[in-house]
Amino acid sequence: MNCEECGTKLGLGGRRGRRPRYCSAACRQRAYRRRKRESRIPQRLIDLARWTRAADKRPIQPDGQPASSTNAATWTTHDQVATGPGPGNGYGFMLGDGVVCIDLDHALTDSGPTDTAQAILAATTGAWAEVSTSGTGIHIFGAGFERAGHKFTAADGTGVEVYTRARFIRMTGKTYRPGGLVVLDLDAVMDAARR
Repeated sequence: MNCEECGTKLGLGGRRGRRPRYCSAACRQRAYRRRKRESRIPQRLIDLARWTRAADKRPIQPDGQPASSTNAATWTTHDQVATGPGPGNGYGFMLGDGVVCIDLDHALTDSGPTDTAQAILAATTGAWAEVSTSGTGIHIFGAGFERAGHKFTAADGTGVEVYTRARFIRMTGKTYRPGGLVVLDLDAVMDAARR
């Protein structure tokens, strides 16, 4: 067995009878920092002033007033909604400005992602994905052109929704797959979902 960070061959010993994963505390720390860096919301999303607080799945402004998916005056920065106290119980993002989201409902089961979710994840390689608030869904964020939204249920019961504009996505920030805002071929995603 080798160190997960640097590849150095490891001995058999370990604390409390566990096999060691790293050769040193320095490698353990480097791995931790890398995972933390990779698990973040993509910086491009954070940089856009398209954020709101959330009251469950309803968007609200930092002062508690309703927010609108079509009125930029009701949106703010990530820092204002993700840090510190405020009304509601979370935050979310208003799609548009080249940011698209594939929302998969009932995509995670006890045995892992559904077949449809696996196909869509494969069709969106490199795109950042998070676990939804239900714990059984996945939000895949990417870049793309604005177009009409699509919503349907796949044969395996996975709900597939594709949105590109004027839509609020309640976020968790819990990374399912690290990545960035890569350009997504939404036609290929729809083809993968319908197989």
